[in-house]
Amino acid sequence: PVPGQPFLQSARLRLPDSQPGGLSRGMVRKLGLVLDELGVPHRPLPTKAACDAYDQLRRDVVTLLALQKLAAAKQAELERLRAHLDDPTAVGRYEPTHAGQHAGVPPPQQQQQMAGAQQHHQQQQQPQGAAGAA
Repeated sequence: PVPGQPFLQSARLRLPDSQPGGLSRGMVRKLGLVLDELGVPHRPLPTKAACDAYDQLRRDVVTLLALQKLAAAKQAELERLRAHLDDPTAVGRYEPTHAGQHAGVPPPQQQQQMAGAQQHHQQQQQPQGAAGAA
């Protein structure tokens, strides 16, 4: 709606069309299925309050679906990591599915380097802190 221009509240009730940068057809279909499962009418009474609530519900459902997809991907990655740890024939370090990503767990060599760097940084900070306090 454009400020100062009349519009129908019922125009806000349409499901968004799939468009570049918008929701995919699959997401729109899943959104419709969840709304049906929740018993939300396809065309509620188009008052401002009802349209606002309907819009907020749709945003929340899209967020829920996106988080479920992310959780499923992380669960699959976790299972793959566990299988890798349980495999006695696995040699070397874990190879991530996406180049440069390692699920937040660096390989042992990098962990040792990071620990050494942290100790060095702490040693560097101590004399400065003692001199600043005096």
